[in-house]
Amino acid sequence: MAHFVRVRAPGMWLTGTVLDGGELESFDAQIFAAINGDAGGTWAPTNPIVIGGDGIEITGAFVVSGATTAQFTVAAVNFEGNVAFVGAPSAIDFGPQTVVAVATGSDWEFDGDIEFNGQIIINAGIDEIDGIVYCAPGFEMQCDGDIFMFAGSLLRVDSGATLTCAAGSTCTLAGTNTISGATTQSGKLTKSGSGGRTQKRVSTLTPNANNTADVSADIFLFTHSNTSLYTLTMRRTTAPTPTAGEEIQLLLDMSDPSGSLNIVNETSGTVIVSVGGHATQGKFRFTFVYDGSAWRLASCYDKPGNVTLGASA
Repeated sequence: MAHFVRVRAPGMWLTGTVLDGGELESFDAQIFAAINGDAGGTWAPTNPIVIGGDGIEITGAFVVSGATTAQFTVAAVNFEGNVAFVGAPSAIDFGPQTVVAVATGSDWEFDGDIEFNGQIIINAGIDEIDGIVYCAPGFEMQCDGDIFMFAGSLLRVDSGATLTCAAGSTCTLAGTNTISGATTQSGKLTKSGSGGRTQKRVSTLTPNANNTADVSADIFLFTHSNTSLYTLTMRRTTAPTPTAGEEIQLLLDMSDPSGSLNIVNETSGTVIVSVGGHATQGKFRFTFVYDGSAWRLASCYDKPGNVTLGASA
């Protein structure tokens, strides 16, 4: 019902009209049921309130609370004031072909979580997202502009998710990039410019002592300056355990002609290479590669020392 039923038909209110009790009762009932536009209040209409014509303009706060659904089935909805959705749960349902327009210079702020189950197309900048954006399976985001991650922001790809740069695209990482998980490279890695360098991990072993080496470093430095025999154990069963194809380098500086060094595999004790018996100071560079079961000698450079290959070489 769009309006209250008239108490009298149009044109029937004449000068000198006498009101009867029934008419006054109708006036009273209709005034009682009307919305108080000044003092406000709470109403529970039994049918939807439909506003057509020039529509409705809200210049103050517009609050939808409780288990309420706000459904917009028109092409565009414009808000010039604040729209707040409080209580749990609240929902906004945008039907097919619906457009939400945020004018230039205005802000759209979300302090909580936002869930998108469909496609999102962003053709302009998003000023700021303070919460977490969860992307459900099958979610796709297409950006024709830029996405900026400000200081303190985090872009997280959880377990089972995939971050993909398609063929022909460019992914530029100009800052500090930390990769803590396993990385698989199936294409060519090209270094460019003076900054295109690789920094290896270097570890200095205790001089003149028995030591161990493992894949926690790429290059080990060892100084041997007396007549003793020392052992360098290449770890393969103690964490961090190596995998086939990993490589370790040893830079050895021996200054005493009578000193010796055995380099052996962990657990088995099998000698990979022995160094000693040189007449003058020797400097050595060894490269070891793990074959899946033991460390093997891949290359050796000595000047002018004496190197003896062992059973595990």
